[in-house]
Amino acid sequence: MTSNLPRLWIKASPRGTRSGFTVLPDGAGGRVTVTVLPKPWSLTTGVVREYAHTPGQMTHIVLHETDLATVWSTASCIGALALSLAETAQY
Repeated sequence: MTSNLPRLWIKASPRGTRSGFTVLPDGAGGRVTVTVLPKPWSLTTGVVREYAHTPGQMTHIVLHETDLATVWSTASCIGALALSLAETAQY
């Protein structure tokens, strides 16, 4: 997918063999849920997954450790997601 819309890149970092899950508000009443699974469950390496998120809707992202995801949306939505992700990273 190619687009001129702003995008947010998310990298699932390797942290061992635990799964993780978070919910990111998009600032428009919608949510982006992100699930990170341990790399041993993945059959591929070096994966980049692309997602288009419509503000106010739900989008679910599933990644394995070390995978990359890019989320395309409006500038305000990407900003809200980035702030939500930064808050989540503090914990």
